[in-house]
Amino acid sequence: MVEEFKVAKCRLVMTLKDSKDIKVQKAGVVTRTGRKWSAGATVSKAENTLELQDIVGNICVCRRGLGVDHFQQWSIAEGKEKRDRIVSVVRSEEEQQRKSRAVELGQQGSWTRWNLPERKIPWTDLWKMEPLRISFMLRSVYDTLPSNLCRWGLLEDPACSLCGGRGTIAHILSGCRVALQQGRYRWRHDQVLAALADILEKERRHKRSLIEPRKPHIQFVRAGEKGPPTTTAYHRQKVILVELTVPWEEGCDEAHEKKAGKYQELAELCRHKGWNTWLFPVEVGARGFPAQSVWRMFQKLGLTGAKRKAAIKTLAERAERSSCWLWCRRDEPNWSPDNSKQ
Repeated sequence: MVEEFKVAKCRLVMTLKDSKDIKVQKAGVVTRTGRKWSAGATVSKAENTLELQDIVGNICVCRRGLGVDHFQQWSIAEGKEKRDRIVSVVRSEEEQQRKSRAVELGQQGSWTRWNLPERKIPWTDLWKMEPLRISFMLRSVYDTLPSNLCRWGLLEDPACSLCGGRGTIAHILSGCRVALQQGRYRWRHDQVLAALADILEKERRHKRSLIEPRKPHIQFVRAGEKGPPTTTAYHRQKVILVELTVPWEEGCDEAHEKKAGKYQELAELCRHKGWNTWLFPVEVGARGFPAQSVWRMFQKLGLTGAKRKAAIKTLAERAERSSCWLWCRRDEPNWSPDNSKQ
């Protein structure tokens, strides 16, 4: 709400400042915003930032070559384009301030240390969610579920009802040995695995190549000589190994390295036998945050654009719903996957 308020005030300042009516420009209208924040000062600061970007120019990131990204110069922007760029700078600064405040929070800001892609939930999906699911999703990410009542001095017994350990959200959803023995975590893993298998099976039926064929190199031939004979490429058999893990979000990197090393010998053996082998250790966080390895796997297998986003969304929702179900039934000692219905 604060961000939208600031954006609206900055738009108003820009509209009055860039008005085609000279009288409006020189009217000296002051946009009131309170004592703690000034819309005019914010717009001036954003303009200085954009002017500095013009001086620096286009910056190449990672392996991008020169001229890959289109650079829009602030000095030639007009009308709506100027207002949109000012708004983008204001939103970016607000996001940086929110992240800075979150980093200072040891427990509620732990999500800032995740090496995971962000998960965007549009308003159209948010309105369709059940209140319980929205509450669990937000409070689990920021670690404000009832298990923290002991930390705040509002509850005396924070123990897990299954094993007697400390009943934190990380313990209940990913670290309880009794829950592991009962198969609760395996049930959640199988729920995500079933969704992943369904997605891959649908793509397998399309019968398209895993890798886009490379363009053949041009082989120049001297005048009077014959070119080399054309040969048909031999397509070897292919095998795809996908190892899914549903860990706690902070442990996704560790789980990826562990599974990659565990199945590396098997992958090398398959390659030695003449198979074109692909190994994909992938991780979907217990609270519904797929790792970058999931995005890379889908891209390698041919899922791009909207189809890949839809697949990622399906896996995220399946993991989140399963964890919500486990959380709501954390105090039930007798648990069986037969009565687990979502």
